Amino acid sequence: MDENIQKTASLRHVRFVGRPKVEPPLLQDRTNPSSTKHRDVPALQSEQPCQFISWVFQRAGLEVDNYRYVALQRRLPACLRALRSKNETHARQLLDQNPNLLPKAIDALLIGVTEFLRDPAVFETLRTEILSRFATFSRPLRVWSAGCSNGAELYSVAIVLAQAGLLEESFLLGSDCRRDAIEQARAALYKSSELQNLKPVDRHKYFYETKDLWQPIELLRRNLNWKVADLARCIEGGPWDIILWRNMAIYFKTNAAELVWKGLVSSLAPDGVLITGRAEQPPASLPLISVRRSIYHACSEMTAASSSVFSNKQTRVIKQTRRY
Repeated sequence: MDENIQKTASLRHVRFVGRPKVEPPLLQDRTNPSSTKHRDVPALQSEQPCQFISWVFQRAGLEVDNYRYVALQRRLPACLRALRSKNETHARQLLDQNPNLLPKAIDALLIGVTEFLRDPAVFETLRTEILSRFATFSRPLRVWSAGCSNGAELYSVAIVLAQAGLLEESFLLGSDCRRDAIEQARAALYKSSELQNLKPVDRHKYFYETKDLWQPIELLRRNLNWKVADLARCIEGGPWDIILWRNMAIYFKTNAAELVWKGLVSSLAPDGVLITGRAEQPPASLPLISVRRSIYHACSEMTAASSSVFSNKQTRVIKQTRRY
C-alpha cells in the first residue's frame, strides 16, 4: 500500500478541535414544515425583511416586526407577481402611483389559508361536547374569529350553531387586518371546491348556487359581522364564549404571539373556549385547560375583566384533559 494512503487511513479517527463547522444555507422557515413545498422559497434568507416589505407594512399601518422575517421574505415573489412588477423598485412605484393596490400587496404577503370545517375533528367536538353546555345559557352566544380570512371558518361555526339551534340570537364577529379578505367575507361567494368538506345535505341546506358560485343563506349571513382590524394592536372587547385564532401564531414572532395569546384569553368569558391551529399551542402560563388538540377551556376563575392578571401575578398552570 502506498505510504501516504496508509497514513491517511490511520488518521481517520482524529478530530481537529476548533475547526469551523460549515452550516448549510437556511432554505425554509422551520416553524412551517410545509414551506419546503413552496416555490417562492429563495436560495438564502435574510435576518430581516427587505426595505420594500417594511415600506409596504408601514403604508398599511401594520407592524412588520411582529412577523417572522423568513415567512415574509418567502412571500415576496408572490407579492411581485400579484402587482405584476418586475422588481421591488417597480412595485414601489406602482403603489405610489396607485395606492388602491396596497391591499393586494398585503394580501399576497400575509396570505390567509382557510377552508370550511378545517380540521373536522375540532368542529365535531364543538358540536357534540361543547355546544351542549352552551345551550344552558340564558343569553346569546358571542363568537370571534380573529384573523378570519375569507370567512369560511366563521361560516363553519355558524352552521354548527344553526344545527344546535343556537344561531338565531348569537353574535358572531370576524376580523382580519387585510381589507381584501374582509371584503371577500362580506361578499360570501365560494367555489364549489371550497365546500368539499361539507356534507352534500348541509351544502344544499345552508347554501344556494348563484352564477357557478355558492353563497350562504340569509339565516347564516345576518348574524355575522365583519371588521378590518389588526389583532396585534387591538383585542376585541369581550367577553367571548368562543374565540378562534388558528394558523396565525406560527407566523408571529414569539414575543408578539405571546401578547396576542394573553389578550385573547383575557377576553374569554368564564369557561369560554379558545380554538387554535393544529401546530399551535398557547403559552403554558395561561389559565387554560386542554379539552383536546386545538381546543382549550378557560379556567372558571378567569373573568373577562381580568386582563391585568398577567402583569400582576403568575397564574398556576393546569395541565389536564377536561370533558364536558
